[in-house]
Amino acid sequence: ALNEAINELPDSVFAVFNQVDNKIQYMLATNPKNKDYNLNNQIKLLNAETNGRGGGKPNFVQGGCSDYHDLDKLVKLIKDNLH
Repeated sequence: ALNEAINELPDSVFAVFNQVDNKIQYMLATNPKNKDYNLNNQIKLLNAETNGRGGGKPNFVQGGCSDYHDLDKLVKLIKDNLH
C-alpha cells in the first residue's frame, strides 16, 4: 500500500509512526525519483531532537526513540522541515 502511494504521489513524503509500549518507531519514505528531499537529513534531525536512532537511504529511512511523549515533537519537526 505504501509503495502504491509513493508511486501515485511521487512528489510527496510519507511519514508513518508506530507506538510500541513506551517507544515510537518512525519511517519516512518518498519516491526514489523525488530529488527534492534527502530523508537522511530529516532522520538525523529527528534523532538529534528525540535522542533516537535510525537511518537509511535518501528516499527511505526508519528509526525510533524511547519516549512516546516525543510523538507530537516528531510530527511538528517533520511538518516544519518538509515544506
